[in-house]
Amino acid sequence: MKKYLSLLPALAALCLSTACEPAARGGVAFHLQNAGAEPMRQVVVHVRGRSYAVGDIAAGASASVTLHPRGESHIELAQPGRPRLVVDCYMDSGYTGSIHASATTERIVAVDAKVLFAAY
Repeated sequence: MKKYLSLLPALAALCLSTACEPAARGGVAFHLQNAGAEPMRQVVVHVRGRSYAVGDIAAGASASVTLHPRGESHIELAQPGRPRLVVDCYMDSGYTGSIHASATTERIVAVDAKVLFAAY
């Protein structure tokens, strides 16, 4: 029995690493194109439980970030002094794929989402 108890820490570490693996890899690639005539300033991308500072996006330019939400989520874009813009999509922790959105400083113009649950 004692020899099996010595394996317990290794087994626990293996279980933890397996349970945390989806969050450590994968994620959803989010690509944001500024379709407006003015720059989008200090953009922050929000999903459930996490925020990603993207910074300024010039008119016609794009920015990308890999998202790892902590549960069911959509995407919100925040810019100082402006209302948040809601990107119409759905993802959850453990999802993979990509979401492409075009936006101006005032509205979301288009969304193309291809996401799915990433089974091992």
